Amino acid sequence: MIRNGTVVDVETYCKDRKRPTDKENLRYILEVGNECPMCGKIITDFSADKHKLYEVAHIYPNSPTEKEMSVLSDVEVLGENSESFENKIALCRDCHKEYDEHKTIEKYNSMLNLKKKLLQNSKAQTALSHNVVEKELLDVVQQISSLSTNSDSISEMEPLSYTVMSVKAKIPSNNLLRTDVEGLVSNYFLYLKDLFKSLDEISFETIAASFKHSYCQALKEQLNQEEIFESLIDWVKSKTRCSRTVARILVSYFIQNCDVYGKISR
Repeated sequence: MIRNGTVVDVETYCKDRKRPTDKENLRYILEVGNECPMCGKIITDFSADKHKLYEVAHIYPNSPTEKEMSVLSDVEVLGENSESFENKIALCRDCHKEYDEHKTIEKYNSMLNLKKKLLQNSKAQTALSHNVVEKELLDVVQQISSLSTNSDSISEMEPLSYTVMSVKAKIPSNNLLRTDVEGLVSNYFLYLKDLFKSLDEISFETIAASFKHSYCQALKEQLNQEEIFESLIDWVKSKTRCSRTVARILVSYFIQNCDVYGKISR
């Protein structure tokens, strides 16, 4: 087995099973967004009598059988040992049973890569959480949010009449993401442009720098464009307490107007 480029043996890596604490269980639930990452089932339902609908699965088994040791002899492993957070993942009971009873090298690598992606996303979100936003952005968020109940403002909004070339150039290969962002830009770009014009130049540049910094943090974690889009949305939501819809509008504006998805100057 390989860990961080170094060969390790089963006896060194595998430890006695350790029951997760409540804090650790919460961490596993949050990591997968309360959904089984294999099938999408909700794994904690507090409206039910038995609300725990998941089990914490070992990616590399902590007590491998002879067959499993043979099948998984040359695989990559995560974490210091089999009881590390990196070697466990929350799954619904059905997916856990399927994984444990029908383990193959293909299924193992798929589970390993899934965990690596979850760890990567978590690291990116932690980095983004340290980025601050200015009070002016909170004011802009409030004004965008008011559109949901102000039909007059919506009817007076002018759509963008030209083709959104910047978005097409920045998102050339993900058609669904590009179409999504283009629609938001077309509908809200001019409205947001007027909102930001009401700010002084320094305030706007500071907000734009926050988006650029958050983009760079996500880029540093090697996320793809769709993952960066979602991580920026989550960042805006966490910092401003706005709805996901408002956050998507804001992120799309900065994709069109700033360095997000564009060339980052040195």
